[in-house]
Amino acid sequence: MAGLKLLTPAVVALALSATAAAEPSALTVAGTPEALSASGPVVALATADTGNGCSIRLVDFAHGGKTVAVRGALPCAAGWDGAEASIAGLWLGAKAVFAVTDDAPTIEGEKRLLWSAKLPRGTLDAVDAGWSWSTNAPFQAGCAWSVAAGGGVVATTHAPNFLGPDNGMTAVALCVGRPTTTILLSGARRTRIYVRGSWRLLAADGRRIALARLDPVGAPTGELALVGLDGKRLSAPHVAAVDARAATRGWLTPSGLVLRTQSGLVGPGWRLAHISAATVARDRVVYVRDGRVEVRKIRGRADRTVLRLPARSSRAFLAAGSFGVALAVAQSGTGRTALYRLTWQTLEG
Repeated sequence: MAGLKLLTPAVVALALSATAAAEPSALTVAGTPEALSASGPVVALATADTGNGCSIRLVDFAHGGKTVAVRGALPCAAGWDGAEASIAGLWLGAKAVFAVTDDAPTIEGEKRLLWSAKLPRGTLDAVDAGWSWSTNAPFQAGCAWSVAAGGGVVATTHAPNFLGPDNGMTAVALCVGRPTTTILLSGARRTRIYVRGSWRLLAADGRRIALARLDPVGAPTGELALVGLDGKRLSAPHVAAVDARAATRGWLTPSGLVLRTQSGLVGPGWRLAHISAATVARDRVVYVRDGRVEVRKIRGRADRTVLRLPARSSRAFLAAGSFGVALAVAQSGTGRTALYRLTWQTLEG
C-alpha cells in the first residue's frame, strides 16, 4: 500500500519513550492528523496533506493493520481565500463513517459541512448544504449537526447554528426551539427516533444515547436525558448542571458518564484539567496531558503514565476500540502521522 510503512519494534522503541510498550504494529502515513475514531477492531484516521486535501483511512487491527482509504477526498487545505480548512470531527460506526469539515474560517465568513460514507465501499458525500455565516447576505444559513458514536452506532441530529453570533453578528442563532428532536441512526435496527423537546447529542454506546437539553434560544439548560435506541426515556445519570451545560461530548460507560468540557474531563467524583486528547476504554479514561499518555479508572483517582510522547511530536489523538486504544501522533517537521496501538495489557498495567 503506497504511503504506508509498517514499523519494526526497534523503530517503535525509538519513537515512544514508554513505561509500558506500545504494540509494534504502528504505521506512518503522509499528512498531519486531523481526527481519530474507532469502532470494534477498526480505526478511522483523518489526515490533511497540503495541496491534496484531507483523506480518511480505515485501519483494521483484526487483520494485521490492513489499511483502506475511504473513497472521496474532503475539501481541506484548499479553503476560502487560500486559507487552510480542517476536519472538526470524525465518527466511525459499523455501517458508516461521518466527518465535519470547517471550510477555512476568515473574517468574512465560514462554512461547515457534514460528510458521510457507507462502509465498506461507499464514497464520501456531503449530507446537506451545510451551515455557515458571512458578512454578505445571507448572513447565516443552515442548521448545524450534532453527532455522537459508540458501540457501532452513529447518531446525528440537527442543532443550532451559532456561527453568526459566535463571530460578532447581531443575528440570533438559527434552528433553535424545536418542539421535537429527530435523531437519525446508522448501524441500529431503527433508522430514526423522536424525542420531545430540543436536544443535542453528547454520547452513545450502541444501546443508549445521552442528550443535553437546549432552551428556546439554543443554550444548554444543564438537564441531561438518556434514551434507548427505540426512543424510550431511561434513567439519566446524575450530573451537576454546571458540568452538563459546559459539556461538549461524553462517554457512556457501566461505571458512569464521563464528560469533556472546555476546561477538561469530569467523571464520577473527579476532574482533570488541561487535557489535549481523551477517550474511554473499558472502565478507564485514557488522556494526553503535558506530553504524556495517562490512564485512570473511572471509579478511581490514581493516574498512571502509560507513555511519553516524542519530544518533537505535536498534535496527538486517541480513540478506543475492541483492540485497545489507538494513538495518532503528528511527527513534527516531517508532515507525517504515526499511528500506534496500545493493548489492554498496557492500559491495565
